[in-house]
Amino acid sequence: MNKHDHLVKLRAQLEKAGKPKAQLELQFAELESPVFNPAGRYLLNMFSELSSTRQNGMNGPGPITYLEMKAYSDLADCDIEPWEVEVIKLLDSAFMEELQKIISKEN
Repeated sequence: MNKHDHLVKLRAQLEKAGKPKAQLELQFAELESPVFNPAGRYLLNMFSELSSTRQNGMNGPGPITYLEMKAYSDLADCDIEPWEVEVIKLLDSAFMEELQKIISKEN
């Protein structure tokens, strides 16, 4: 059994145990992720790392901020190009939209 199959089984077990679906969606988002060109994988990795810096508010996780991207760029010693910032913001917008759909379904 590969990693993906183990994660699918674990997710099903946690769902049966009553873990909130929104939390499961966030934790197991990689199971539904589309296949990307390997050349762009670094952008997904960057998005994932930045996503872990999200601030949580009363309405749940907030969007990735420019300040967080700047700090990441400085700390990782990598220059994020303007077009890469745009891609990360687009990924973040899609993430936030999907998250809101999940939260709306639960309420």
